[in-house]
Amino acid sequence: MCSYPYGWQSTAVKVFEARDLIRRGARRVDVVVNVAKLQTREFQFVETELIQLAQACHESGAKLRAILQTQWLGEEQKLVVCKITKRSETDEA
Repeated sequence: MCSYPYGWQSTAVKVFEARDLIRRGARRVDVVVNVAKLQTREFQFVETELIQLAQACHESGAKLRAILQTQWLGEEQKLVVCKITKRSETDEA
């Protein structure tokens, strides 16, 4: 799992963690979506980050699953992040 529990690590660190997990044999990478960015409505940041992570996983044949800490999100934020995960080619959310 990358960036547990709050998803606050930088995108570069998350991508490094994902590639490291895949190099060690992971076929699916779970990543925690940055809760703070969702709360501050920085949705483009979240989407760009998930796109980069999906590319890093898919180029190695691994799947990406986005973990959402929904207890800190409002209904609108939950709906938006679901749309983001779909657009970013995240395999599961």
